[in-house]
Amino acid sequence: MNYSNNIFRCFISFTVVVILNSCVTSKSTQIFPAGSYNKPIATFPFQELSGGIIVVKAKIDTYIDSLNFIFDTGNTGFSIDSSTAAQLGLKVVTSDRSIRGIACIKKALFSYNHEIHFPGFTAKNMDIHISDYSIFEQVYGLKIDGIVGFNFFNNYIVNIDYDKHLITCYMPGVIAYPTNGQFLPTKLYKFPVNMIELKEQALIQTKSIFDIGAGLNYLVSNKLIEDIRLFSPQKRFYPTQVEGLGGKKTIDITVLKKLSIGKYHFKNVPVHVFDDEFDVLNYPNLGGLIGSDLLRRFNIILNYPDEKIHITPNTHFKSHFDYHYSGISFYMIDGVVSIVDIAPNSPGALYGFKVDDVILSIDHKIVVDLQTIKDNFEMSQSKHIIGVLRENQLMEIPIKLKNIKKQN
Repeated sequence: MNYSNNIFRCFISFTVVVILNSCVTSKSTQIFPAGSYNKPIATFPFQELSGGIIVVKAKIDTYIDSLNFIFDTGNTGFSIDSSTAAQLGLKVVTSDRSIRGIACIKKALFSYNHEIHFPGFTAKNMDIHISDYSIFEQVYGLKIDGIVGFNFFNNYIVNIDYDKHLITCYMPGVIAYPTNGQFLPTKLYKFPVNMIELKEQALIQTKSIFDIGAGLNYLVSNKLIEDIRLFSPQKRFYPTQVEGLGGKKTIDITVLKKLSIGKYHFKNVPVHVFDDEFDVLNYPNLGGLIGSDLLRRFNIILNYPDEKIHITPNTHFKSHFDYHYSGISFYMIDGVVSIVDIAPNSPGALYGFKVDDVILSIDHKIVVDLQTIKDNFEMSQSKHIIGVLRENQLMEIPIKLKNIKKQN
């Protein structure tokens, strides 16, 4: 379905990808002396949103209210929503630094030297980038106050357990790693970069951002596809409209025959194809990014100080991919689920749905949030009955979703 496209909207809004021209050389492998492992400084829970997005609770400075932060390795700093910054009365200044989005390039706003209080410990001297994240509440039905990015990860070792929904933090040093799993060769810019292997009619290894804040499987640059002719001319693509920094943009979804990260392989992976006109990925330096809908299948240890990432398959490793495509994009607006966009010639358009339709039910089950739609659309059945409120009229509209795997 196109709920995942909503997640992509969030990715492209908060993945502030400022590509660096300088290359950082990976450090040599350490030999770990027995019995000298660091102990955790804190362990705290997280909420997992659709697509594997991680949300944690934290407080800023002396303010008593807990705020919701997304953990995002694709974010080059630490950022907060502009409305939250105004509510807290943070001092904001315009910097000379620019950020790139899908539809524009703009100057960045910052607030400097803050303390972020996580459960059990405090991150100090944090500079905060200010941005508008109002779109998140519409997508998730949850107020998102900010993003935890590079400035945090660069100071700690962070263990993410998707099975237990727990994050454990360590000071830099030597920790005990799982005996199974794998270290991924990693280069650290202001985000981690790994080699990902893509296979279709061509086979390529390409540098990709390791991005736990992007709620998709893989995003590939259209420039890479054109350069190596990754897909055959007969390959089918399914358009959807996404929103990001500066405006809207159409991207395509298709299915890739095989994707490999380290020694782990996935077949028939839904991927997004991105026309990168504002050079967000800076191809050919980067060919794409691997997102949280695939990475949630691993428990992850992020060790930026030693430029290491360790992944271990977890209980989600063999979870099925979602191949259903409706062409409809949904938001949570004023407490109800509404249609905000319909791709031309998609099932949503062909079955007569309209922008601003309010979704009341699916298969006679009340829709209370976006997760209800996602859960039902991911079922094996492709036919559904959608209860809609349109201009004060109640109606039921049938829809048959496309299976993009079968179409390819």
